[in-house]
Amino acid sequence: MLACGLFGLLTSAAWGQGDPAGDIGMGKELAQKLCSFCHMVGSEEQEGAHHSDAPSFKSMAEGQKTDTESFRAFFNTTQTNVSHTGAMPNPHLRNDEIDKISAYIRSLGTQ
Repeated sequence: MLACGLFGLLTSAAWGQGDPAGDIGMGKELAQKLCSFCHMVGSEEQEGAHHSDAPSFKSMAEGQKTDTESFRAFFNTTQTNVSHTGAMPNPHLRNDEIDKISAYIRSLGTQ
């Protein structure tokens, strides 16, 4: 029974029919784990909720470039360097992780 459920999950993901709600939930978990040191990742803005001038995920959701490809391009090219030490470092995320985090960010724009 468990093998059938796992097979169904794997085949639906392989055909691009993943669970959007699951992607959002996993994206939120990844964001809290990987991004919350600098970014406010929740939908509620709180004073002092993040540790830098980094934009909140809510403000990103309200931006113009919230499609997955824009997030992939951004995550794969950002890096801190000597001339701009405050820039976001490249987090070296896999495409599936980027997809989940971007699904979570987009979900904040509808609230």
